[in-house]
Amino acid sequence: MTTPVKEFKASVAESTKDFEHRRWMQGALHNYENVRAKTQGQFADWSAAREEASAIKWHALENLPELLESFVDKLDATLEAADIG
Repeated sequence: MTTPVKEFKASVAESTKDFEHRRWMQGALHNYENVRAKTQGQFADWSAAREEASAIKWHALENLPELLESFVDKLDATLEAADIG
């Protein structure tokens, strides 16, 4: 039986031999870096924006059960009002 670590390492070894895949990954990373640079320019304080986004993410994760329940209740009400559900 192979372990997930061994499977991962085998997959990585195979992927690094695939030059088309490597070219695609390099292009994707280059595009990501370009978009990130443009996005950073939209914020007066990039670091503060990242901290605020992190706080929002953690608030959502900490309250996920309640948020999901509220979402489902609102979706059900919308579907009932539209006579879809």
